Amino acid sequence: MCTCRFSTARDALLSIAAAGDPATVEFLAVNNLVIANDDEAFGATLKTFDYIFPDGAPIVWTTNKMQRLRQAQRITARELMSALCAGAANKGIPVYFYGSTENVVQVLSANLKEQIPELVVAGCEPSVFRPLTDREDRDLIDRINNSGAGLLFVGLGCPLQEQFISAHRESIRAVQLCVGSAFKFLAGHHSIPPLWVQRMGLEWLVRVMQEPRRLWQRYLKTNSKFLWMLLREAVK
Repeated sequence: MCTCRFSTARDALLSIAAAGDPATVEFLAVNNLVIANDDEAFGATLKTFDYIFPDGAPIVWTTNKMQRLRQAQRITARELMSALCAGAANKGIPVYFYGSTENVVQVLSANLKEQIPELVVAGCEPSVFRPLTDREDRDLIDRINNSGAGLLFVGLGCPLQEQFISAHRESIRAVQLCVGSAFKFLAGHHSIPPLWVQRMGLEWLVRVMQEPRRLWQRYLKTNSKFLWMLLREAVK
């Protein structure tokens, strides 16, 4: 896992994209860490990523505790995505959005264009919410590559976005980032919690309040398993 500063991560990814080189980026939170612990195949998928940044506050706390140093800095998908779009506009790097619903991805694109007028959106398209056929997959790869996009933001949710990016690490010529709910946050569909909530590691509770039906069981399960994993490591 990368424990660099936010500005270092931003500048490195922009440099890779400006050079026209590919890279794969994951943001590690409690949810995908627990899935990786339970699912060996998903754990192997995460190992294919070039960069993994600590997104969740508990991940940062745990990393720093294990290292006994305050090296890890939280780098959230939504904050880095926003910063990368601003940097891409300055450097003339086109961006591409793939995932979520038609409404979310269109509002996301419009919001970012309004905030960053120089941003070049090479393409934006929603998920079809089913596995792509071979032909659909080839066509999607062609659309992304032919668009000239240097940054591809994928918001399919975990674990689908990780599986998509890992499977296309050799075929898509862009820096690919798993950004999940960042689409909804930057589209204004979810409100960003205050800093004090984020620093206390309670952002998950705000997410549950925003999407209770979809998320309460997930967080109950993953948070409980994460606490058990910590306890087990402490005993070891």
